[in-house]
Amino acid sequence: MTRTHVDLTKYIVVPIWWGCNNDCTLCMLSGIKSKLPLIGFDRYKKVIGDIVNDGVFENLILSGAEVTTFGELDEFLQFAASFRWFKKIQIQTNGGRLSDREYLEHLLDSGANEFFVSIHGIGETHDAITQRPGAYRETMEGIRNLEH
Repeated sequence: MTRTHVDLTKYIVVPIWWGCNNDCTLCMLSGIKSKLPLIGFDRYKKVIGDIVNDGVFENLILSGAEVTTFGELDEFLQFAASFRWFKKIQIQTNGGRLSDREYLEHLLDSGANEFFVSIHGIGETHDAITQRPGAYRETMEGIRNLEH
């Protein structure tokens, strides 16, 4: 087995969306998600331009609550990818929407090339934490889609 070290100093996180399709009991954003301001596309463009111009971070993480529930995620991905600067454009996700293979392909086509998927336990444990029956099955299907 080959081990690779991920150099987290090469990554920068940009939170873009606070909506979510789960209601996790351990979510650090519970109770405040609805009060957090969105970055907006104009501000996002400036932030991404500044990151590229600074030349420090070569990998971008798009985060927030559950960014795959954001209807404009593809536009944000395409903009970041258009610089051809970032080696990795990562989506932090609970993986549920990745169970839709067509949606996953669209994210890949839009510029995503790395995914960080949260799993909170096996089967019923995961579903209990997310407070959404079937969430574990969806997440695992999303992970299987990522393998292809």
